[in-house]
Amino acid sequence: MKIEEIEKFGEKASGQRFLLKHLKGGHLSRKEAMLAMCYDCTYGYANGMVDCKTPTCPLYDWMPYNKNKNKNKKDISPEQKKILVERMRKARESKK
Repeated sequence: MKIEEIEKFGEKASGQRFLLKHLKGGHLSRKEAMLAMCYDCTYGYANGMVDCKTPTCPLYDWMPYNKNKNKNKKDISPEQKKILVERMRKARESKK
């Protein structure tokens, strides 16, 4: 029932495609799952290209069109940045 309603009445957006894929038993990436959840939360009315303005949502910080996205990022010191860069370099080398 829900699949038919989404296909008939839902706004065409990437979140719609991913929600339908999930409901049909498909596997979603993390980003696809988040877009599907945003689409489902807004009952298919949001096209996925606007800020939903729901800061109480646990996924809000990762929402692509969150206007406050930069405010949610943590500031790191230059020393912490060097440590993270070195950690990423080592991780990449270990995959080779």
